[in-house]
Amino acid sequence: MKISKISSLALLLVILSIFLSGCSSNATLASSWPGLSIDQETAYLAYNQQVFAINILNGSEIWRYPEKPNAKITFYAPPALTSDNQLIIGGYNNILYGVNAINGNENWQFTNAKNRYIASPLVVDEKIYASNTDNTLYALGLQGNLLWTFETSGEQWAQPVLDPDGTKLYVSSMDHYLYAIDLEGNLIWKTQESLGGAIVGSPVVGDNDVLYIGSFGSHMYAINTQNGQVIWKTPTEDWIWSGPALKDNVVYFGDLNNYFYALDANNGSVLWRHQTDGVVTGTPTLTDEAIYFGTVTDGQDTGTLYALDYQGNVKWTKTIEARIYQSPILAGDVLVLAPVAKDYILAGFDLNGNQKWTFTPAKK
Repeated sequence: MKISKISSLALLLVILSIFLSGCSSNATLASSWPGLSIDQETAYLAYNQQVFAINILNGSEIWRYPEKPNAKITFYAPPALTSDNQLIIGGYNNILYGVNAINGNENWQFTNAKNRYIASPLVVDEKIYASNTDNTLYALGLQGNLLWTFETSGEQWAQPVLDPDGTKLYVSSMDHYLYAIDLEGNLIWKTQESLGGAIVGSPVVGDNDVLYIGSFGSHMYAINTQNGQVIWKTPTEDWIWSGPALKDNVVYFGDLNNYFYALDANNGSVLWRHQTDGVVTGTPTLTDEAIYFGTVTDGQDTGTLYALDYQGNVKWTKTIEARIYQSPILAGDVLVLAPVAKDYILAGFDLNGNQKWTFTPAKK
């Protein structure tokens, strides 16, 4: 990646600095962008020293955890909801928390990890799969009890993904490889070749025994889910930060050189690409009508919310005084966005880009 490209993006530079400088994996990141998850009419936002539950309809606060900020704890990993109404939250203090999703009361803590949680945990049935930057995937029961671990050779920054057949997990690693393991933590395969750079996004899995993932090697890959063999790879202008999205046999994603791509899932050919006004770090949100994603404008504390049609044409854009690192998440007819802004930490937009509400935590 071009250092000049990231030098003006202060927050991204902070996050990348540990990887680029080769610092110890025990270093603690000072900041990140907010982690957002949605469940029906509630948004769960991990931001700095607290996690907030927010009503999506009007932007009002439901609860916050902890009630008073703790300077020793920061939260940025998107929380995950369990079937028994727990919110699973990873902290930069190396602790995974189980919190009551109704009232925000703490249920338990898991303290075995040796480093911070950047990825959202994956919850499947009655198990929690939490990737950690100590190179380890932790499998837990719903009460935080350790079931097993799986280690890679590099840090794990992405949420693991369950295969559609429900028998294996895909684990991304900064060691340049993608792994497939069974639900007991046993290795099935790792990609038969290096993917050219660190992988910090989650793969998307098609229904044709193929998954798709990009890397800091500036390529998008199609990989056979049965054996980890690369089927095709397509070069991009720069690093791919997030995982792609898949719809109607087309792979959609952005890179860090201001381009958004649509690739044919069968052979990796570029169907179209759209030049944006900034870097794209979030997985796009796809609806029947549009593709939604955000950008961070180079050299400015601004970002643009994009809506494209499926031919790559702009439906509308909305420029806001905030950096948009994570794409909006659709909840009903509301696009919920967690930008890095000066005046608020969450906002709701309609499907035409009109702002409906913002959320700023009240001081307590």
